[in-house]
Amino acid sequence: MLQERIRQAGKGLPLWIGDFREEARLAEHAELVLVLETPNGEERSFLWPVPFWKSEDERRLILAYLAAAVFNTLSCFGGASLTLYVPASSPELLSVAEELRALFQIDSQKRSGYGKVVQISDRLCRASGKGRFQFRVRVGAPVRTVSEKTPSEAALSSRLRRLTGKAARGLYCGIDVGGTDIKAAVSLDGRLLCTKEYDWNPASFSTMEELTESVVLLARLLRLAPCLSDRAEFASALRKDADLAGMRAFVTQAERGLTEALPCFDGIGLSFPDVVVKDRILGGETPKTKGIRENRTLDYEAELQKLSRLGETLAPLCRAGVRVRITNDGNAAAFTSAVEMACQDQALDGGVFAHSLGTDLGTGWLPPDGSFRPYVLEMYDFFLDLGSFHQRIFAPEDVRSSLSENSGLPDARKYLGQAAAFRYAYEKKPSLLEGFLSYSGDKITLSTAPVDQRKPCLEHLMQQAEQGDAEACEIFRQIGRNLGQISREIAFLLQPEVERRYLFGRFVKSPRCFRLLQEGCGEIMPSLTLCPADASLASSPLMRQLAQQSGVTVAQFGQAVGAIYLGAYQEDMDHETK
Repeated sequence: MLQERIRQAGKGLPLWIGDFREEARLAEHAELVLVLETPNGEERSFLWPVPFWKSEDERRLILAYLAAAVFNTLSCFGGASLTLYVPASSPELLSVAEELRALFQIDSQKRSGYGKVVQISDRLCRASGKGRFQFRVRVGAPVRTVSEKTPSEAALSSRLRRLTGKAARGLYCGIDVGGTDIKAAVSLDGRLLCTKEYDWNPASFSTMEELTESVVLLARLLRLAPCLSDRAEFASALRKDADLAGMRAFVTQAERGLTEALPCFDGIGLSFPDVVVKDRILGGETPKTKGIRENRTLDYEAELQKLSRLGETLAPLCRAGVRVRITNDGNAAAFTSAVEMACQDQALDGGVFAHSLGTDLGTGWLPPDGSFRPYVLEMYDFFLDLGSFHQRIFAPEDVRSSLSENSGLPDARKYLGQAAAFRYAYEKKPSLLEGFLSYSGDKITLSTAPVDQRKPCLEHLMQQAEQGDAEACEIFRQIGRNLGQISREIAFLLQPEVERRYLFGRFVKSPRCFRLLQEGCGEIMPSLTLCPADASLASSPLMRQLAQQSGVTVAQFGQAVGAIYLGAYQEDMDHETK
């Protein structure tokens, strides 16, 4: 089994971790038990079959397999501690398991690669007063194994419907932060006043103020909507191509002119692509903060504190006592879907599961009790492919590479989202990328200067698929297959009780591309139903208004509108406090 898989990987073929795990169960194997304690005190247990090996290259494959098991578990949940239980009859396996301590840089202060998930867990542990993450290897079996089941609460639909009534009175703002743009929306007394899209490249920022100022400035701009919506200057600031300096000048002047007449928000909801617990952004290892992490003149942990306090920075724009609500982009997608389903009187007994698919992959789960679990949910970091060795020889920023710029590992970011689309385009038909690439020596990258070509390139690939180009169609079908592969790992680790997945983001904007995603995913996970977050989902009052506007789509702006309802959700949504 192992030699054949190594040969396939050497030919550039993928070796999906789900396939490898299932084959291992059928071969002669030892059983390793992984027991995780999450930062909020839950305990979860997973059984990993490990096939016996005979050579050094087979041993290296087993090490990569177990590293992926640890990496994916921590990427899903985070951890206060993780313990590997190795059978006493497998001293060779014990040796491999102990190598993981060095691979994950457990004893280091600053980590990269595999160690980034440990860095996140350390931050979560500190935030919950638990000290540092602990990694252990033990011989024997665990005393007990636990797999938490989520309690059901039939009243979730009515609770979510009440939010639409609450948002019908007052001024609310919803902001959806992405990797290439920010989308925002504002409502007054149940009327959607306007939307705003702002393109950015936060990975190029060198200080956290550059990142946070953009978000705060958009909230300040939309706060002016009730007073200035009929002004030409306000309309100009809402334009997609309005630059930051121009918006800043307009907002500053307008705020001075209004002074005492400045309105205050009754709620702000923020969807942010990072680890978020109790409205605080705690992860700090996403592509958006890449430039800040690499700025050696700064104390990055101190910079990250500025990001974690973003809710407090936005609070002065609200009336007294309002709590700015923040969750990650995946949970925002699940929450938005749940609100719309509740307004359709659909059952939410199994909770709601959703993805945002654009720059990267966001993953969110709203369980039946309506709480946001304090999990990492960085599924775009999942290690899915143990093979495809040829694609790993290129630098992470090269379009041909399967290595992520964020971790340096072949993680899901190069298998799902726009980076995957660019990689498969070059692999299947390089001419599809003509005019969008930069060449430096033997390195080929997507141009980001003087004009960021990422969004235009993805739009071009989607248009080609719409027009029936066979290779372009296969790009989106393959990304659908990869979505099926990551869904297998989500089912193994998180065990959601729903087989329906709502998809938000630019990939959903094209009906043809979405159908190709469905086709590919269905080949791998036929039990899953992929549902587009398009006009058919629009059922709440604000979302119906969005669906009727020209020039915008529910797929693109749905999470910004959903964040308005999130801002109205002032009750506690966090699982730890229940």
